[in-house]
Amino acid sequence: KYLLAEGRIAPGVITGVKEAHGHKHAYRYEFPLLSGGVGQGKMYPTHNAHFVGEKVCVVYLPDNPDRNALYPLSMVRQAGHFVTEKRKTRSARRFPVPSRHLTA
Repeated sequence: KYLLAEGRIAPGVITGVKEAHGHKHAYRYEFPLLSGGVGQGKMYPTHNAHFVGEKVCVVYLPDNPDRNALYPLSMVRQAGHFVTEKRKTRSARRFPVPSRHLTA
């Protein structure tokens, strides 16, 4: 919560992907700091697959850039993001809809 409340957002780039036996183990990324330097981070894979050169969004603490994470965080859901409901579709209506015939 603290990282989301007090953190700054910066554009980042995936710089490395460590793989073993066909499974991705870690991603490395870099992002520009407000002071002009370059911050680095490491993330272990989730259900999202990343590749080298991909642009990502990074959240970091301005006073301690070593505390950073890719946005959106794994335990946080973006506001206004709802899972679509799956409803049964009606193939036929229960009552017929009367049609209007225009006469000229």
